[in-house]
Amino acid sequence: MASVLGAVGVAVRVDSWSRGEVALICRQPKPLLLLVLPLLMALPGVQGRPPRQPSATYVQAPEVPEPSSYALVDLMQGHDFAGLDADGDGRVGESELAKSVEAAVQAAADVVWASVDINGNEQLDLEELIEAVKPHRKASGKFLAPVKRWSFLWLLAQHFTSIDLSRSARISIAAARKLVGDLLRSVRLLDERRNLFDEVAGPGVGDDFGTFGAAEWTAWQANAKAKRRRRRHGRGGTSLEL
Repeated sequence: MASVLGAVGVAVRVDSWSRGEVALICRQPKPLLLLVLPLLMALPGVQGRPPRQPSATYVQAPEVPEPSSYALVDLMQGHDFAGLDADGDGRVGESELAKSVEAAVQAAADVVWASVDINGNEQLDLEELIEAVKPHRKASGKFLAPVKRWSFLWLLAQHFTSIDLSRSARISIAAARKLVGDLLRSVRLLDERRNLFDEVAGPGVGDDFGTFGAAEWTAWQANAKAKRRRRRHGRGGTSLEL
């Protein structure tokens, strides 16, 4: 290119390759420039980089509405009292329940991540999330997923919505677990966890470092199961608690 320019006495300066802006500084009469300009524009690189794909044409993250709850009641169903009582004193405090809730949430998330990760490469791709969401999208467009899955599909959709998908459209399962850790510290989940403790131990008990025993836990489980049966019956026998 330099030899061509030297022959005709025309200097070319590229100000912005991303925009393809070319500034021509002429040291020769205009007639000569008119003859050389088509040759210059045909040279590789002079026209600049091709424009980036318009953002509107990128694959978009699926819309998953935030669930009405994080399903802590459903996630804690079936847990034995002995598993909650970390120090073995026969009573469970709010901190002990918190640790059990965190473990249950992470375990439920891992189940969802494994189901989303179709190719088993420990990476959650946007395309995999799209496929995971499809069965839960009704013909009307309404989203309705099992309560134990909904929170994590929403969390993953939120992640992809917040990043530049032209640069990356995947997240490792290890990084997704960190997202769950952030969720566990969110105000809304902490409030739901506190309400769960109050349901079991009694309103306000947790405020004074109170505890509950095996009898209270068993009674709460029975009550929660009854509510779930009524909820299932209200949906005409269709269960979304799985």
